[in-house]
Amino acid sequence: MLLQKDTKYMYLVRILRPSNPIALLSLVILILLTSYLISRVEQYPPEIPLWYSRVWGPERLANPFWLWLIPTLMVLVLIVNHIISKMLVSTNLIRIITWSSVIFGVILSYSLIKILLLVS
Repeated sequence: MLLQKDTKYMYLVRILRPSNPIALLSLVILILLTSYLISRVEQYPPEIPLWYSRVWGPERLANPFWLWLIPTLMVLVLIVNHIISKMLVSTNLIRIITWSSVIFGVILSYSLIKILLLVS
């Protein structure tokens, strides 16, 4: 019975453990983005331009609370890609999935920083 619990625990540790420095790069980007977002809290205007797919005007503006959508998306993508990469066998697919998390994080970080620099 004890051996079975250890096996389940080890499987969980194997899934959640970062496997390579590229995965850690995604975490560093997320931490830097979140700290930048927190450091700018006092400088947010009442409304920010966030919804760029909408027509020009008040439809583009959103509450600054919606800025947290970007780090939340990064966390979700990072977790899903990490779990998928732990289930794969092919190292090439694992690298592709891991690098996609990094690229996704960089693009979202760039977008958020551009928005914050625009409004401040």
